[in-house]
Amino acid sequence: MSENQTSAAHKHMSGIDQLVRHDDLHIENQELSHRHSILVRRMRLILPVAALCIIGVLMAVSGREAPLTPVPREQILPQTVSRNELVKPKFQSEDSGNHAYTITADRATQDAADMNMVHLEKPVADMEMDNTTHVQINAQDGAYNQQVGNLSLRGMVKIQHDTGYVLNTESMDIDVTKKTMTSSSAVTGNGPAADVIATGVNVDGNQKIITFTGPAKLTLRLDQNPDKAATPLKENEQEKP
Repeated sequence: MSENQTSAAHKHMSGIDQLVRHDDLHIENQELSHRHSILVRRMRLILPVAALCIIGVLMAVSGREAPLTPVPREQILPQTVSRNELVKPKFQSEDSGNHAYTITADRATQDAADMNMVHLEKPVADMEMDNTTHVQINAQDGAYNQQVGNLSLRGMVKIQHDTGYVLNTESMDIDVTKKTMTSSSAVTGNGPAADVIATGVNVDGNQKIITFTGPAKLTLRLDQNPDKAATPLKENEQEKP
């Protein structure tokens, strides 16, 4: 065999060796890629399971050390705890006798537990007792149930009748639809013809009856002209102005 033929044979064998190595490397890379894919899939399953195990261990350990206490709702969902507030609110309606009443306040806050209940700051209630008279009621604080028409007043409650009589107490429960008022707190009252001190009061606006609970003290003021008041009128005789 000549030298040229020998050289060509060596080159041919070298090319075959390179092809074989290349195929081996390609197969090896495929195996590595396949192993990597299997590892990734396994890790996706293993990691969440491991995380749950760790959380379980931590909860078990913390439970042994101290009892779990509930987290306040305001800290978990502060956006869901809100209050509906109104400035200078005004509530208007009519009682059972079709007489109007109005309730105003400096501020009103709706109760989160009962949407019909409204808490009032410095409430003022104006109530028509009949077609000619009405009363005005002031207090420091109050709660008004819009559904049933109950108004509870607390702190420096003052009731003023347009005839000039005034009652003062520290608490008063009012049914504005039935025109009734009840108080078990001490009551003082004054007016053009009398003063009163009592331990409580019940008012029925429909029957026009005021009942003071005792012990009670009523002071009447006599007429300014005692001689005129003491002289009885004869039958069919009219009093001169």
